[in-house]
Amino acid sequence: MLTEFIHAVNQSHHQVNAVFVVEAEGISAKYEWAQGKQNFHSIGKTFAALSLGFAINEKIIAWDERLADLYPNLVTVENQTTLKQIKISHLASMSMGQKEGQLMMDSRAGIQDKDWAHYVVNQPFDAEIGKHFTYTNAGFYLLVRALQQRTGQSMNAFFEKRLYQPLGIGDIEWEKDPLGYDFVAGGITTTTDTLVQIAKLFINEGVIHGQTVIDPKWLKAMAQPQNIYLEVGPYTDYYGYGLWGDSRRNYYRADGAFGQLVMVFPACKHAVVVASKEADNEALVDLVFKHIVTKF
Repeated sequence: MLTEFIHAVNQSHHQVNAVFVVEAEGISAKYEWAQGKQNFHSIGKTFAALSLGFAINEKIIAWDERLADLYPNLVTVENQTTLKQIKISHLASMSMGQKEGQLMMDSRAGIQDKDWAHYVVNQPFDAEIGKHFTYTNAGFYLLVRALQQRTGQSMNAFFEKRLYQPLGIGDIEWEKDPLGYDFVAGGITTTTDTLVQIAKLFINEGVIHGQTVIDPKWLKAMAQPQNIYLEVGPYTDYYGYGLWGDSRRNYYRADGAFGQLVMVFPACKHAVVVASKEADNEALVDLVFKHIVTKF
């Protein structure tokens, strides 16, 4: 199944580390150019969305809360109207009303304000809330930091019994913000097997070994169109909650910089996981469709 894909990668400039084809019961095909832990970048947003599902189900965060409720200490006379308009759904779907992406990879080191929540709410809110797409790390950062503040737990502690133990995963490291909170919007360092188990979770609609790990309705919501205002491309026409999707091809994916992919095809209960060191994500998706998906 993977012969053509392996050949195409070897003939390209892409530095791919591993590719796995995953079915409901596990791995059906794999090839590894390199092994070990690596940074999967914005695939952390998928974990952030999963944590939000747990938090809402357990009433740690209420679905009808606004940004002003999550950070009451940051509400001022000047920003209160805006912060009261921004819903949980806006933070999780890239529609929080800022035209410029915040806390992005190449900008975080230069932020002078050690309180990144304070920094974000003091940037311009210059787009229509809920009706604009801006790829940003700010929404999930604000959500997951609020979760950590309310539980007093790191993300690994929060996930341990809820996600890690049921899936048999662990050994996950998170980038930290200046105040010590896990930056789950990006900077997840782990092994490819972790992504394989996440792929299985989606394929099996939240049920692993007969146990419902997470509400299947939440996984469905993550994968459905929640923001349709983005620029439509050949493999994407909407953003969900922590997932990109294409309604034309009936698939969705977790996506991290430099070629990190978890592509889920619910109709045939397959997924493709790709880990890379350096790769063009869109070109890599093209290779997956051309050389792997056609074999399903």
